[in-house]
Amino acid sequence: MTNKITMRALIDLSPISMTKIANHAGVDQANLSAWFTQDRYLSDDAIERVQFVLGVDDDQLTTSKVFVWRVGRDFGQLQHLVKTCFDKPKLMPLVKKRVKRYELSDLFSQPMATLTDESGHKALLILKTSTFKDAISDARKLPWFSPEYLEDTEWLKPIQDNSRYPFPTPLQASAEAIHEWKKGFISITDFNEMFRGANVMSWEQVIDAATELGLKPAQVMDWLRHITTGQK
Repeated sequence: MTNKITMRALIDLSPISMTKIANHAGVDQANLSAWFTQDRYLSDDAIERVQFVLGVDDDQLTTSKVFVWRVGRDFGQLQHLVKTCFDKPKLMPLVKKRVKRYELSDLFSQPMATLTDESGHKALLILKTSTFKDAISDARKLPWFSPEYLEDTEWLKPIQDNSRYPFPTPLQASAEAIHEWKKGFISITDFNEMFRGANVMSWEQVIDAATELGLKPAQVMDWLRHITTGQK
């Protein structure tokens, strides 16, 4: 069964309150809170229902949803999830889509990033507070969500040789979409669309898309054979 540290991290980083999580799981919020802090008894069935709401399936984070985590300046809980739940995690900075090219202020005014891994786990990371004042004196300062601050991670996309900055070109999403995502829900389709536009799609995201479309492996193979060889 997933340990308390992991479950507590998932609750604390979620934009959804513990009260709502407990309600969705059919568990008394006071009992859930006391289970974390005072070792009050909570039945295995109740714990499993809470885990289901949190996105834990068979003691693993599910790959059938995108997690949204709001993080403070202390990365301790996020670091725990990265180390225990992700396999070779990759980061990509994310900014609001602009008509003009993104600016460094976009990275620091609302630091955001995507976190993915080779097993198909997906998360949207949002820093609760702006780091603009911290970075304004040093334009080359890394965004908070970077391998320098999150151990065991690396950039998903290589940094261009001619880049002035030590991070890859950020993914972009509309302000309207980001506003909705901050509430705690982003569809796998919307998440993957950001990567498609940046030409950094992974095989896991292709599998996600095929699954959402209801395609069977044989159908995908037939389609690939058709477009590569012309055979039906």
